[in-house]
Amino acid sequence: MRAFLDLRPAIYSAVQPLLEHDNADIREAALVTALPLPEHPALAPHRDELVAPARRLLKSSIDRYKRDRVLEALTVWGHDISGLETADDMAVREREPGESPSYGREAAPKTRPSDSGPP
Repeated sequence: MRAFLDLRPAIYSAVQPLLEHDNADIREAALVTALPLPEHPALAPHRDELVAPARRLLKSSIDRYKRDRVLEALTVWGHDISGLETADDMAVREREPGESPSYGREAAPKTRPSDSGPP
């Protein structure tokens, strides 16, 4: 896993030019791919260049997965997302009261005591 994490700068270098691609689907895929990469210390300064494309995506996309990834990244980076959320975004966040606004981050499945044994 460490080797993969250390590849984040190389992955970002490959994805970065696609953030300005003519095709909106490619731009959005590049953005969603790039969002978690600046967690690497060497890439932290690149967060600022991802904010404008992230905000543009929120203005134009209704894709739940993409919106969740963008809202999560902006939140983690300390940006105020209150003016960027739609009613659907807020409903997703409110479905899990008491949890951080992870916007769809896959959590470990919750098990009930009855789920722990064979049927």
